[in-house]
Amino acid sequence: MSGPKQTLTGTQSAEPSDNLQPTQWTLSLDLAEPTNTMLPVNGSDMEEPRVLRMSRPCKDEDADYCLNGQCMYPLDSDTPACTCDSSYGGPRCGLLVHQATLCKSATIEEV
Repeated sequence: MSGPKQTLTGTQSAEPSDNLQPTQWTLSLDLAEPTNTMLPVNGSDMEEPRVLRMSRPCKDEDADYCLNGQCMYPLDSDTPACTCDSSYGGPRCGLLVHQATLCKSATIEEV
């Protein structure tokens, strides 16, 4: 789908002392919809996503730090932290998080 096209035309004059002729220029701007372009990566036609790491995996000495989750070091820190598995929470993923849905009880009317 192509959008409207705008064209701007102008003239730039040279100084009288110069032996230059006036310059005619045209700027054409196509307001088409943006397109995604795939760039070759490592000899492939597919683009690989760029990922910014926000954490690093824990060293072996801290591998068991998290009780129910994965150990990691946040960016610019050597203090272990946890990414908890579902149903667990807390600083070291030791708390069982129970989710319950409460429903309003139905009432029965006597006639």
